[in-house]
Amino acid sequence: MGNTNSIKGTLPEPIRPESLPKKAQWLAGEGAGSWFLIEDILEKSIFKVTRYSPEGKIECEGNFEIADSNDNLDLSKPYQFIHLSHCAFVHIKQGEVIKLNRIGFTQSR
Repeated sequence: MGNTNSIKGTLPEPIRPESLPKKAQWLAGEGAGSWFLIEDILEKSIFKVTRYSPEGKIECEGNFEIADSNDNLDLSKPYQFIHLSHCAFVHIKQGEVIKLNRIGFTQSR
């Protein structure tokens, strides 16, 4: 699934590293970008999210919870990572935009 976000000066999708999981999606940013992967972990509204560098190295991973209890995410249906997404929270578009917050994440200052 290609990324349709159009940000000025975005980094084009690099060659997919062989070690990268097939379901990882490229999210381009201004002068940068990352691969994102989301997986079910058996609990409703809790998912494992991994962010990879353009070269396929893990930058961060953790358990993420849907922020709004009224939102649902079904990974068997098409979805797309969108901005703003990073190690503390991610946004996924699946019909509506769904925000997931990293559980237990504290951002250093």
